[in-house]
Amino acid sequence: RRQVPEGVLIGTAALCAAVLAILALSWWTARNGVDESESAQVDTPAETEAEPDADSETDTDTETDADTEAEPADQTDGDDQAGPDDPAVELSPCPDGTPNDEIICELVHFVELARGRPFQTFPTVELEANERFDERVLAGFDDDTDDLERAGDLLRALEIIEADADLVELFRASLEVGVLGFYDTDTEELVVRGTELDLYVQSVVVHELVHAHDDQWLDLDRPELDDVDDESDFGFLAIVEGNASRIENDWIESLSGDDRTELRLLENGLLTPEELDVLLALPEFLLQTQISAYTDGLALVELIDQTGGESAVDAAFDDPPRSSEQVLHPEAYLEEAEPVPVPAIEVDGFVLDSGVFGELSIRNWLGRIAGDGWGGDSYVSFVRGDEICTSLAIVADTDGDLGEIESAANDWASGGSDRTTERSVERVTTSAGDTVQVTGCIQG
Repeated sequence: RRQVPEGVLIGTAALCAAVLAILALSWWTARNGVDESESAQVDTPAETEAEPDADSETDTDTETDADTEAEPADQTDGDDQAGPDDPAVELSPCPDGTPNDEIICELVHFVELARGRPFQTFPTVELEANERFDERVLAGFDDDTDDLERAGDLLRALEIIEADADLVELFRASLEVGVLGFYDTDTEELVVRGTELDLYVQSVVVHELVHAHDDQWLDLDRPELDDVDDESDFGFLAIVEGNASRIENDWIESLSGDDRTELRLLENGLLTPEELDVLLALPEFLLQTQISAYTDGLALVELIDQTGGESAVDAAFDDPPRSSEQVLHPEAYLEEAEPVPVPAIEVDGFVLDSGVFGELSIRNWLGRIAGDGWGGDSYVSFVRGDEICTSLAIVADTDGDLGEIESAANDWASGGSDRTTERSVERVTTSAGDTVQVTGCIQG
């Protein structure tokens, strides 16, 4: 399960799913006036993760025409097998007798050519109508909601979300609307919402095929990321989703102009007004966080590809970003810039959760200026009497940046609801240097 920080980015266990994909795209358009025809689209994990991120990007992969498809080369075993950046890619033979087998085979071959090697096992793509698809997406959801509940406590204390917001129910409803497809790393199931392979469904299939391909070669099941107290889980998710979105975009670019127009029309008709209302019920903070794994992950993977090709992209799966800062600022990833370790604040109460909030969450909470100056942090959420509280200690890149963070935090502290019991901001010198310490508490 992948999330960041500790429950703020929520995905579905073991799934590389189009979690909140179309939700995020439509929300971003509604909130920011973005032309959908110019934004990328999404689908994919856990998280979650899955990936905000819901996504304002489109999963892209290109079908290969017979006249553009590379001539299969003789494949050999072991170390002689074609790999990334190797032009000699032997395409997988297409099984006969399966529904939509010709189209699926073209999409499989596109992914193989894009990633520079064949699938180890030809993937099975399942199409499911809405009701059955929702059942499969939500299978086991009620057994794995602890992260959502912890995230709710953390965010309610800072009043980033409403005090009575039930994240479990909000996410359950949004998953039924927003998931377009998923790849399960445990069962290797690749399932897409839809009953026919129109161009939009094909774009989702391409995105999920990239996950399946990456899982076969690079292993997307990373249980060691389940309980991390930094942001390496989010960094891995950004590589996973960014790579799938990169190949999906390539597929879209390979379409004719008429086909791209048809695809955009299909995208624009995906959500009913009622479904959009479900989307808008999710807190903006969480949607922005979900989107990032797709949009910022895409920018990061594209830069990695430009600097080192498919081999460098593969290497990023084994050495993913360790902070959201490295995702938001790809040069920080390439330069291996690490956040400053910040000691946890000692609190007087029962600790519910602790970890790193991260630049992405600071940005989505206090604004981009405050986020860009982030140098490291630690948070603790806890119960104190009848209060739920969260305390953060934040360091910055420069003294000026720390002042920006302090100013934004003071603006936040000047607000509050009738349930607010504390909003405090102070500068404290610690072993990590000067920090801005922020505490928010509400009546539990």
